[in-house]
Amino acid sequence: MIITLTKKEAVEQYGSSKCKEHFKKYGRFNNKNIEQSLIKTLEQHFEKVEVVKQGRSFVYQLENQRKETIEREDKRISNGAWTIPYTKNLDIIIVSALEQDDITATAQTLSMWALDFGIITPKMFSLLQSRYYEHLRENHVKDLIEKDIIKKDEDRIVDDFAFIINELTRQIAGTFKRLKKCGIIDYYPVYKGHIRSTDESIELDLSTYEKILTMRKKLLNKHHVSNWYLNTYKNAKKTIEFKKEYNKKLAQIEDSNGNVLGLDYYYIAYDVILKENEKAIIAYLKKYNQEAIELFKRDEDIFLLINKAEFYRERSDYVVKKAQKNVDKFFEPKVIKKAHPELGGRNLIRRPLPGDFKYDEEYYNLYFNQLYVKRISELQEYYTYGWRMNENEGIKKDITTIVG
Repeated sequence: MIITLTKKEAVEQYGSSKCKEHFKKYGRFNNKNIEQSLIKTLEQHFEKVEVVKQGRSFVYQLENQRKETIEREDKRISNGAWTIPYTKNLDIIIVSALEQDDITATAQTLSMWALDFGIITPKMFSLLQSRYYEHLRENHVKDLIEKDIIKKDEDRIVDDFAFIINELTRQIAGTFKRLKKCGIIDYYPVYKGHIRSTDESIELDLSTYEKILTMRKKLLNKHHVSNWYLNTYKNAKKTIEFKKEYNKKLAQIEDSNGNVLGLDYYYIAYDVILKENEKAIIAYLKKYNQEAIELFKRDEDIFLLINKAEFYRERSDYVVKKAQKNVDKFFEPKVIKKAHPELGGRNLIRRPLPGDFKYDEEYYNLYFNQLYVKRISELQEYYTYGWRMNENEGIKKDITTIVG
């Protein structure tokens, strides 16, 4: 079925507020970008959109209205606008795993999904878990010292590396969003909490989950701390005071029926449902990386192998660059001593010096001795060993040689 709309009619029915204001002011399109935006909106609703001349003016000829409104096409990969270079590779690895039905049926945390997808190794998953279990953390630290990867009293850098791994697992949520836009999956967040007294996990309704977030935000403001501060200064007085009050208030959180839950932590799991679709990777590439379609069709196995090699290489480079950014941030001038308001004067602002730190001295010496990036790089190599020699897939040589 073909529908013809004048530009004015199209603006009234499908235009954004900005588009409507522009057309009302000028009675026509004085800005080509605004009209192109309207056309893109029309393409979300109709399979074919053409601008045709009718008399002295132009109209929109619309063909076959869609049953469901589609998402706008995203060409970030084509124009190189990905913030993190390995994102496109991460997406392909996950799409491939989903397509091969290499997934479990129940809701999982992002770290569990990362393990299932092969995005992180079992050792990396264990390190993530060690953030919550001190005995497990101690085992990791002991192992790293024995293998001469870190030195005694440098264990805080292990927490830094765990934080970097956790960032990777959180990026999977972004992949899920993109795959939903492609119509490949549906996914749903499932809010859960753990009850200390019974050692069981329960599902939380949205209102309870939001209550926890609101409580935590208020405490962050009250104690003048941020998530970064809590992760960086674990033994600081403000961190200890925050955690003490936070744990107490979390245990007192009530559900929507007024029952005190006795929680000691909460988390989000994700339920992923693979939808019926054309070949999932093709659907993804059509939306995000059209240039790669022919390479994929030519040899699917080689395409996936090269994609994994690029992911491992880009990820390793990213981790090292992120470590260097941490070093650069550490050495930025900071307020070392605040001036007394009654005495006037100025705050003492300068770069940090070794004598400024009376705790975790060995850890901070990694910065001053230019060893921080080296340690992170060695941790990355140790915890990702096996990625380059993936025997489970029968790859007997270093896959990085495939891409030079």
